Amino acid sequence: MADTEYTRIFDLARERALYGFSHMIERTAQDADNTIMQAMAATRSMVDQKSLSVARRVLRDGGPAFLARMDTLFRTQLNRAMRTMYTDLRADVSSLSANDLSLIDDETVNRQIEVDRLLTRMRDADMEGIGRLNVIVAQMHGESEARERENPFRPYLIARSLHDAVKEVSSDENVIKVLFHHFSIAIIRHLPDYYASIRGAFESSGIRANMVVQPSKMTPNQRYFGGLDVGSGASVDPVSASALSGMQHLFALLGHASFANGMKLDDLIGGGQPASLQEMMRRLFSPSGAGNAGGAAGAGIAADKSGSSGATADESDPEGGFADALPVVQEDLFVRLDRYQAMVVEGKSIDEQLSPEQNQLFKLREQLGPNEADESQQMVIDIVAVLFEFLLGDEKIPTPLRTVLSRLQIPFLKAALLEPKLLQELHHPARELLNRLCTVAIGSDLSERFGGIFGKEAGRIVYRILSEFKDDVRVFAKSLEGLEEFLEKHLPSTEDGSAQCIDALKETERQTLLGIRVARSLKDLIMPLRVEQRVAEFITGIWSRVLVQTFLHEQSDAGGPHPDISHQEARDMVSDLIWSVQEKQNPQEHSMLMRLLPQLAKRLRAGLQSIQLPEEEAKQALDHLVSLHMQVMRPSPATRPQRVPTLEELRGRFSLLVIDWKDGLWIEGETSDVPASILEPLLRRHGVTASLFLEREALLPLEEGIHFLNELQPGGSMKYLSAAGDNETLARLVWISPRRLLYLFRLSADGQLLIYASASLLQSLLEGKLRPVERAPLFDRAAQSIMATAAAVQQADAVNQ
Repeated sequence: MADTEYTRIFDLARERALYGFSHMIERTAQDADNTIMQAMAATRSMVDQKSLSVARRVLRDGGPAFLARMDTLFRTQLNRAMRTMYTDLRADVSSLSANDLSLIDDETVNRQIEVDRLLTRMRDADMEGIGRLNVIVAQMHGESEARERENPFRPYLIARSLHDAVKEVSSDENVIKVLFHHFSIAIIRHLPDYYASIRGAFESSGIRANMVVQPSKMTPNQRYFGGLDVGSGASVDPVSASALSGMQHLFALLGHASFANGMKLDDLIGGGQPASLQEMMRRLFSPSGAGNAGGAAGAGIAADKSGSSGATADESDPEGGFADALPVVQEDLFVRLDRYQAMVVEGKSIDEQLSPEQNQLFKLREQLGPNEADESQQMVIDIVAVLFEFLLGDEKIPTPLRTVLSRLQIPFLKAALLEPKLLQELHHPARELLNRLCTVAIGSDLSERFGGIFGKEAGRIVYRILSEFKDDVRVFAKSLEGLEEFLEKHLPSTEDGSAQCIDALKETERQTLLGIRVARSLKDLIMPLRVEQRVAEFITGIWSRVLVQTFLHEQSDAGGPHPDISHQEARDMVSDLIWSVQEKQNPQEHSMLMRLLPQLAKRLRAGLQSIQLPEEEAKQALDHLVSLHMQVMRPSPATRPQRVPTLEELRGRFSLLVIDWKDGLWIEGETSDVPASILEPLLRRHGVTASLFLEREALLPLEEGIHFLNELQPGGSMKYLSAAGDNETLARLVWISPRRLLYLFRLSADGQLLIYASASLLQSLLEGKLRPVERAPLFDRAAQSIMATAAAVQQADAVNQ
C-alpha cells in the first residue's frame, strides 16, 4: 500500500475517533448523571448519599470543563499512539542500568488497578469489535499477529483519559470513586457504536479484518467470574487424541460444499459463507439468531418426533440457522439408538472392543452407513462425542462419577438429534442437567457424607433417563427439577450446623429487607423537614434498626433479652429527637425540652443497647446529640427564629410510619449490606459457629459483577484462600438466600462454614480469595476448545499453503 494511501486511511480513522469520542462522552455524562440520581434514590447510607450528591454537583457545575479536559487528554494520547504503533520505543531491558530505574509510587499502582478494571469491562462490552480493529491495524502494518497495545484506538486510552480527568476535578476520594464508577458504567454502553464508526473508516476503503479469534489467555471466562487463572497458559481445556480425531471428522464435514439432502453449507449455519472454519463453529454454538445474520434453510424442519418436546415451528428462530436446518431424524437411526440405549441399561457397550465407561459415540459414527445418517446428523454425533470426551477426561470429576455420567451418551445424542437447538440454548434442560451434574461432581468425595449420597442420586437420575427416555425430552427437565430438590435437601447438614445456619440466614435476610424499607420510609418523612444532617443520618442509619428490633420483639420474631424500650416509645423517639434539636420558639418550649431530656437520654441508651451498637459508635452518636442540645438550650437570638414544626405536628407526621412484614418485599435489582448486629445474635440463637464476610470497600461497584454472582448455583465448588494466604482448600456453595443477599459455603477440609454477603463475595472474587474450580460449565468448555482447535487448524492450513 502506498504511503499516501496508508496516511489517508489512518487520518480518516483518527478524525472519526476524535469526533466520535467527543460525542460519546457527552452522552456518557448524561447517562452518568441519571445513574447517580438513581443511586441517590436507592441508597440508605447518608455517607454514600453525601458522596453521590457532591459528585452530581461536580458533574453539573463543572461538566463542560471536565469533558473538555477529558477530550484533551484523549487527543494527546491518541496522537502519541498514532506515532508509536508497531514502533517499539521501549528501552531494551538488557541495556538498562540501575540509574535508569526508579520506584513506582502507590498512586501509580492504584491508578493502574482502577484503569485495568475498567479496561476489562470495556473489552467485554465489545470484544469482537475491538478484536477486529486490532486485526485491521495489524494487517495495515503487514503483521500476522494482532497486538492490542499497537492499536492506537485501543480502549486503554479511553480508560486512562477518564481516570486522569476524574482525578483532576475533586480531591475527595469517595467523590472520585463515584464519578469514575458511574462514568465507567455509562461509557461501556456506547463503545460498540464508537468502534463500529472507527472500523467504518477502514472498511469504506476496502480494508476488513481477516479475523481468526482465539480465546484470550488473560480474559476471565464470561460466564463464571474469576474463572481463569491469569497466566496459567491455558484458556481452554486440553484436547485428547480421540477428541481431536472427532473434530477433524467434523471439520471435514463442514468443508463439504453440499450435503446429502441438498442443503448448502451457508444454509446450514446461516449468514452466508463464513470467513473461517472457526466462524463456522461459532455459528454452530451461538444462541439462536446470534451470529446468523442471513438465510434460513427451512425454519422449523428440525426433528420433533413426539410433537411434545420442544419449540414448535412458529416458535423457532425466524432467521434460521444450524438448529432449524437439520433434516428429520431417520427412523432407522433412532431404532439403532433405542437398541443401544437398552444395552447401556444392561451395562453393555455398543461394541465388543469398548468397555461401557468409554466413549461410545465415535464408534457409533463409524458404524453408520450413508443410508442411516447423513452428514448433518454425523455432525451432531461428532459434537456430542467430543463433548463426552471432555467429560470422560475431566480429572476434576471423580472416576466413579465419570463412569456414571458417561452412561448418558446415547440419551443426550438422541435429545440433540430431536432438538438440535440444544447445542445453542444455554438453558436447554438436557444441556443444563448434564452441566449441573458435572458441576456438583467436581470436588465431590464419595467417601464423605454428601459425596456418597450424591453419587447414588446421580446414578438414580441416569437410570431414570435410560429407562424412560424414548422421544420426549421432558424427562430431562423433570430430572433437573429432581436434582435441584435433592441439592436443596441434602447440601445442608445438621451435623455441621449448616441446616441450622440456613434458618438464621433466612431470618437475617428477612430482617435486613425490613430494615431497608423502614430506613427509606423514615428518609421520605424526614426529607421535607429541615433536620440537621447527622441527626437525619442517626435516625435513618441507626435508629431505624431500633425500630425494627423493637417491632420484632413485640412480634415474638427476635431472640435475645427483651429491650428496655417499647416499639411505640422507639417510634415516638423519632419526633422527640428531631424536635429536641430544633431552635425553640418561646420559653415554654425551653422548659418542655428540659423536662424531656432525661427521658430522651434514657430511651436513647435503651434503644442502642437493644441493637448492641458498639460502645465507641454509641458514644460518638450520644456526644453529638448532647452538643446539639447544649446549643439549643443557649439563650435565643434577638431575631425571631424561623417557623419549625411543633412537637405535636412532628408526632402526627411520624405516626404515618407503619412497620409490617409486607414492607420487607424485595425490589428487583436491589443490593444491600447485611448488618452483623442482625446476623450474629441469630447465629448464636441457633447455636451456629461460622466465619463472617460482610464487610466491603465503600462504594464498591457491585453491579460490575452481579451477573457473575447470578450464575452461581448451590453445589458448585470454589477454591478458598486462607486468611494467612498460605493454604487453599475447596469450599462448596451450600445455599443462596432467596434474594441473593447471603451465600453459605462449607470447607471440605474441616467443615467450617463461611457466610458471605453479596458485596463481600464479589470483592473476594475480584481479589482472588475465592476462585471457581470450574471456569465454565462442561458444555461451554467443550465448545470453546472446539472453536480454538478450529482456529489452530485454519492457521496450520494457512502455513502449509
